[in-house]
Amino acid sequence: MGTDLWITLAKLLPHLISPLGIALGLILLLTLLAALGRRWRETAVASAAFLLLFLGGSPWVAKGFVRTLESQYPPVAVKDAPSADAIILLGGGVTASLPPRLRGDLNEAADRVLFASRLYRAGKAPYVIASGGSVFPQSNGRPQSAFASELLVEWGVPEDAILVDTEARNTYEEAVSLKQMAAERRMQTFLLVTSAMHMPRARAVFQTAGLDVIPVPTDFEAVDREMPFSLLITPNADELEKTTRALREYLGIVVYRMRGWID
Repeated sequence: MGTDLWITLAKLLPHLISPLGIALGLILLLTLLAALGRRWRETAVASAAFLLLFLGGSPWVAKGFVRTLESQYPPVAVKDAPSADAIILLGGGVTASLPPRLRGDLNEAADRVLFASRLYRAGKAPYVIASGGSVFPQSNGRPQSAFASELLVEWGVPEDAILVDTEARNTYEEAVSLKQMAAERRMQTFLLVTSAMHMPRARAVFQTAGLDVIPVPTDFEAVDREMPFSLLITPNADELEKTTRALREYLGIVVYRMRGWID
């Protein structure tokens, strides 16, 4: 057996024996038993559940959903980004300092904070506005923006160049709060930094609020990666989570439009 095949099997087997893989196997078995017993309603329900999990967790499906959002605003290299009055760093890149953590941890969207620091160090704006409060405040807890600010300082942004919004709990509240801050400081143009999947909704919210934002997305997840066909179609929990987040973004766009928060 060739080395490539062994590597493929080593990547494939953990997905097959994961909770998702086992659940799919059980649902498939239930579907077959229901079909053999001519229990067509049960067969239809079990088949729908199987297809939903199988397709939602398949890398090629997840990549398709994510790419429909991320492709709307292409990546911008730091050197090619225009200058602005401030860099808006949306919350979501760090997690709360809940026990046993000693401080906020980085999560999958932490590229936002790093990219904002790079833009500042490249001289693209004199200020970084770190936004993001606590959605569900904890006792003795601190908002996301506080931890993001600490990281910005670690990565070369002076404290006096960081403005902090600690109250906003979602993207709409971030836009409302930052519009007031911009008016007070007479800022007019902004580089908007957030994850590529979140950028379509974020830019629409800020434009509707009347802020002149230039999208500079980061944290792209729909990357071009070659892999064996067996891995491309095998569902796994990571890809199911990506599909879920992409669908959540589309739902967010619908809800925000219904609320009048975006045009």
